[in-house]
Amino acid sequence: MHVSKLITFVLVLSSNFILAQADSIKTKEHLKALEALQKKDTTSAITLFQESIKQNDDELSSFELARIYSTNSRFQNFFKAYICIKKALNENEKNIEYKLLKAFLLEEIFYSDPLCKTYRNDAISLYEDIVKEDEKCEHAWFNIGRLNKEDYLKYMNSEYFSDLEDRKGEPAPEYIYSPVAKFKRGLKGSTLRGETYDKFRASLPKPILKYTRIANQMFSKAGESFLKSIELTKSEKSFIELTELYILGKNYDKGLDLLKRFVNPNIEPSKYYLVNGMANYLAGNIELSEREFKKAFELMTKEERDLYTNFSFKKLLKPKTADSLSTKDKVFVENYFYKYMQDHDPLILTNYSERLLEHFTRVTYSNLMFSVKRLNLTGWNTDRGEVVIRYGIPDQITRMRSSIYISPMGGLQRELTETEIFYYPDKTFSFYDIMRRGRYVFNDPTSDGIRVSQSRESTVDSIVVYREKKPEEYVPKLQGPIFYTPFAIYQFPSKSLTKTDIYISFLINPKDSSTQKDFFDNGYTTGIYLFDKNHNKTTEKVSDFPPLYSNTKLTINSLMFNSVPREGSIAFEILRKKDNGAFTYHDLFKVKRFSGTDLSMSDLVLCFDVGQKEFSSYIKRNDLYFLPNPSNYFTGQMQMFIYYEINNLSLNTNNATDFEQKITIQKKEEGGVLNSLLSVVGLDKEGKKISLTSKYQTQERDPQMYLQLDMTRYEPGEYVITVTIKDIITGKEVSNQTEINWQ
Repeated sequence: MHVSKLITFVLVLSSNFILAQADSIKTKEHLKALEALQKKDTTSAITLFQESIKQNDDELSSFELARIYSTNSRFQNFFKAYICIKKALNENEKNIEYKLLKAFLLEEIFYSDPLCKTYRNDAISLYEDIVKEDEKCEHAWFNIGRLNKEDYLKYMNSEYFSDLEDRKGEPAPEYIYSPVAKFKRGLKGSTLRGETYDKFRASLPKPILKYTRIANQMFSKAGESFLKSIELTKSEKSFIELTELYILGKNYDKGLDLLKRFVNPNIEPSKYYLVNGMANYLAGNIELSEREFKKAFELMTKEERDLYTNFSFKKLLKPKTADSLSTKDKVFVENYFYKYMQDHDPLILTNYSERLLEHFTRVTYSNLMFSVKRLNLTGWNTDRGEVVIRYGIPDQITRMRSSIYISPMGGLQRELTETEIFYYPDKTFSFYDIMRRGRYVFNDPTSDGIRVSQSRESTVDSIVVYREKKPEEYVPKLQGPIFYTPFAIYQFPSKSLTKTDIYISFLINPKDSSTQKDFFDNGYTTGIYLFDKNHNKTTEKVSDFPPLYSNTKLTINSLMFNSVPREGSIAFEILRKKDNGAFTYHDLFKVKRFSGTDLSMSDLVLCFDVGQKEFSSYIKRNDLYFLPNPSNYFTGQMQMFIYYEINNLSLNTNNATDFEQKITIQKKEEGGVLNSLLSVVGLDKEGKKISLTSKYQTQERDPQMYLQLDMTRYEPGEYVITVTIKDIITGKEVSNQTEINWQ
């Protein structure tokens, strides 16, 4: 891949140079060398070109010889080519083709030899000299843009510190440098948020110099050069490079406007659509992003697609899982990949997986930010790329510029290498460039070499823990705003003995700023999905609802479906048609089993009303109708009922049931209640809870139960209500509970 790039470059030069040398005097040896090249006899051609140079100081042969050496990516050959092209330029210092090849070689030597520190800057200067002489040299304009874009990437987050002590700052919280301690606390939620995170950031060392102005200059210079290239030849590569530049500067709209001008990519069409897909995703145009990524994948080869669906995907997984996939064939891994993305899709109601688009964006972004072509580094396969693929684009990136540290005691001199830090809300990752050419690796502050990192965080250790304990993180990015609405899931026995009736009730409050009536003017869609343990979809129920009818009244709706008892997961989603606003809930879920013979009890439903009259939005169970309150929030101005069903009570000799019902109300956070409640129902034997016990005898084995609760004398707070049923005939008991927010 590297060699073919060199050959392509040189072939471009040779096609331009044919015209330039048409009227030049060609020596006999030179002509013979060209004949040897046509016969693919490179060895003879080199000998003949060398003889022509020796006898005639032949500049044409020096150029051709430099061109041949340039096709071999070994440093020795680059240097030979460099000597030859310098000789050619000594004979003809105005020749543009010679200068272009020299600039190319300067870059190659820079990346091949750490001692040639100035060669890359020399290449930039040479390209700038070329456009001064020939303003229409598109190749030089493109490379000026490309090199300044690379420099902008280096300088846009760069800082400089005066000495080693400046880098230390105040001690960070333990959990930012100790992943083991972090995981002992549990990582279900973030461990470094809000004020704690802000305090830590404020404690970071303060640089004496930021490179913002220099970065902005490079940004402008790169942009102007790409625009000049586009003006001259409508260069497709310049379109893409300029778009990437705008993306680096987070000017997504400007990049997308540029891409709209270029509608028929030919040179690298898959890259064009990848960049377009990433830009749209980062700009929040999720649906357009999906369309562009789809085009990119249609144009890719199978090997190119494998980078996304096979190789980079394994960066998301725990090491053991990734290793196990490495033993599987590509078809198995690709199916595993798409299954994984389906299982992590945050909004199933859309026709695409937002998680899949996030992965494509992370990989494309890594390739844009962290690839170094001359080192054969592809961004997704670098240490920085792994972190982005696992945890997303960082909230902030800071790069500490390299410098020389001399000990105040004298004698000790160390090079402080460029060090880059990725900041996330609950973690950081550090990398350093020990070879000074863009090969950033996980930070190891214990390294005892001449070149050392500027960060004391041992990312080389912490990443091992993160890979195992928290291998990936994803915050959904959706087309529209995300809103919340209260909902509840209730399970009841079904008339079909092998199934369970499940209801999802949700409440939309138009007085809430995120669920105002205007947002629902075009109606909305709900989706319910059940998955088994193997993530296979077992239930799908999609329903459309009309616009809200009131600016003040609550809207309560309930959706019913049934399922066989099983463990798995559930997804409940709402998608507004007007603005694509979404509510999404995904979690583990167990469908309960209600036996046809054993005593059982349904879920408890807190209701606004229960009766025998039918109203819209009410749930019907046999001859009763009830209006659930899925928020479980009540005030003194609201009626409050509790509804539930009992099944399979035993019958006595008189064909009647005999059971006892005990209702217990307990303050959630205190584990007890206040004395002011004693006059309501009294304390239980432990003196901690308020309980009410009632005895019933009915003719029904499966009675529907409801009663109205009066909590007007209760203090505001969160309570747990427990209902226990005891079958006096058999002595068996069942119970269930729910929570209530009483204000």
